[in-house]
Amino acid sequence: MNNTITDRDISRIFTETTGMIMIPAVDNRGEYIEIIWEMLRAYGYEETLNRMKSAFNAWISQKARDGRPYSRLNLSWINFAMAGETPGKVELTRDERIAQELDALKERAKQYE
Repeated sequence: MNNTITDRDISRIFTETTGMIMIPAVDNRGEYIEIIWEMLRAYGYEETLNRMKSAFNAWISQKARDGRPYSRLNLSWINFAMAGETPGKVELTRDERIAQELDALKERAKQYE
């Protein structure tokens, strides 16, 4: 089975995610193409598509300070897709996640006292 990721795969997943027929010509376009390639390689098509759609839809639903929606042409949302995060959603810091997990473990341990 051939698992080679092509430019066509990258274009297809971008189009399926955004409805745009091509990736906008922005300064760091190549970096975003590389991120999409890395996601496809690491997660496969379906997981990458889910991550990208989630991040893109959250991105375009955000509003700037002046009330305008975030630009569809700004590809920063791809960074959120790679990290598995949602733009606008408050993420816990590493220390907060650890503290939360410790609290949960302490609660489970109480069952055995």
